[in-house]
Amino acid sequence: MFCVQCGKEVPVNALFCGNCGHDLSYQVGGHAAPTRVGQQAKAAADRIDQGGSRVPDSDSSVEKISVPKRPIIVTIACLITAIGLLMSGGQAQDMLDSGAGAQRPWLIPFLIGSITITSISIVGYAMMRRWGVYVYSLGFIAIHVFLYTKGLFAFNLGMIGPLILIAIGLIYFRRMT
Repeated sequence: MFCVQCGKEVPVNALFCGNCGHDLSYQVGGHAAPTRVGQQAKAAADRIDQGGSRVPDSDSSVEKISVPKRPIIVTIACLITAIGLLMSGGQAQDMLDSGAGAQRPWLIPFLIGSITITSISIVGYAMMRRWGVYVYSLGFIAIHVFLYTKGLFAFNLGMIGPLILIAIGLIYFRRMT
């Protein structure tokens, strides 16, 4: 085997050239051995888990938080729900302007509460947090139980969207933190 730097003959298992000191570790035994750069790259790759998230170094004093990647369907569902919230705010204002708030004194706190709960849960949902699915699902159930007690519950097409959102949350629940 010969040194690639100075051309002198060196022993087959030499790590350095005896003449010029050149690093020959990549040529040990006539085969390409890992170089320092290659070893660093492999160590960095080992710190990446299968989900694509960085695994904290064992000697690191700061724990890194892994955030799961949000599927596009969750993003779309959250955007549609946000648009629906904006539209329901306008509908709530129309109801209040028509005098429905005077007939049903519970209506204003109910609307504020349901819009607040839905808004908070959608933020958690978009952040891929399990609590977002819990809050949204329980809020949906609580709102409809309350409407049932007031004699206002009716299954309609407006319920399909929230039920689809709950189903999407349950499908991706294991990927959430």
